[in-house]
Amino acid sequence: MKIFLALLFFSSPSAFALSYEIVGACEERPLYQGQHPAGAASAGAATIEILEKLGLPFQGSEGGINSILHTPVGDEALEILSDTEMRAYGWCFEVDGLQPDVMPDKIPLRGSERLRWFYAFSHYKAGEWVSYCEPAYLVRPASLCPSGTKP
Repeated sequence: MKIFLALLFFSSPSAFALSYEIVGACEERPLYQGQHPAGAASAGAATIEILEKLGLPFQGSEGGINSILHTPVGDEALEILSDTEMRAYGWCFEVDGLQPDVMPDKIPLRGSERLRWFYAFSHYKAGEWVSYCEPAYLVRPASLCPSGTKP
């Protein structure tokens, strides 16, 4: 019986599936989420497979994502708050709840991880970067979020 249960668990399609979420700028709830079959060599490769499978417009590669769903890039992704303060927006990722300090193509996968991409900002104030990869829904950037959107 134990062998049967072990075989059942290991043959289950979700036993070796990557869970993913894509969280936008305006609310904590994921815009997209699901399971992706194991097999991608890295978090970057899995990301490209997922975005292509979903048919989402994006800019980037396995090494990093610049835009999903036409989010701004370059100077358009900067929010100037004052002469000494700004927010720079972009996409950040986590694997199993941790933000790696390397690019997604450098993160090998076993197949059962939780991959989360979220639109985020880094905060620059008085000559210093004071935070990195803060979820954008915490501030709901006016350029992307309708005034009625609540986090």
